[in-house]
Amino acid sequence: KLFLKGESRNMNIKEKVVVNNIKRLNNSINGNPQYMIYTNNGVARTEKDSMLAYKYNWYRFEGNEVEIEYYFKNDRAYLTKIEKV
Repeated sequence: KLFLKGESRNMNIKEKVVVNNIKRLNNSINGNPQYMIYTNNGVARTEKDSMLAYKYNWYRFEGNEVEIEYYFKNDRAYLTKIEKV
């Protein structure tokens, strides 16, 4: 399930969610980390080679309510911001 799949592809969407799980994905071809977050409302990921992946200790968000901002690209939700509420 994606957040609001098919809607608002050209703008950031802001939403409060609870993070159920964080998964570290394979590094990009350039060696940069990527993460996927599973929430009570769907799944989102960091963009390849995004500095956002370096900004946080991602596992501290597990089990917490957070506010996220994301956008859609190729029917996937990509994070632009995440903060604890």
